[in-house]
Amino acid sequence: MSRTIDGCRLLSDAGIVQLTSWIHDLPGETQEDNELTLDLVADLARLPHNQQKHHFFTPFPGTDMYEALFGSSEDDGRSQSEWARSDTYASISIWSGRADFRARVLARLQELKAAHPHVLARSLPRLAEPAAS
Repeated sequence: MSRTIDGCRLLSDAGIVQLTSWIHDLPGETQEDNELTLDLVADLARLPHNQQKHHFFTPFPGTDMYEALFGSSEDDGRSQSEWARSDTYASISIWSGRADFRARVLARLQELKAAHPHVLARSLPRLAEPAAS
């Protein structure tokens, strides 16, 4: 971690913007793992030239993670429009992850945004919306 902070600090001191990108709610990620990530994110947010994007894990067809979670991706029954509405900021209709885990992440990111309004390069991710019936 110290190399990451040191590198970003040197860049920030030189006036160079760093865009750091973070993925939350990976399969197998513990709350303790995520707390370490969020602590690092908060440390970097104190730098005047650090910007961040935060994503929620979304498995995509053809990847090992997708196969492990859903099985074959040959025909998973999802429509093109469902995939088109899905992104790593929301994961709408594809992968909702762990709602309580994601809610804790969002609460911490809201605190980060309040303390360091400059840091978020994109709006905060949002929790997955329930699928339409």
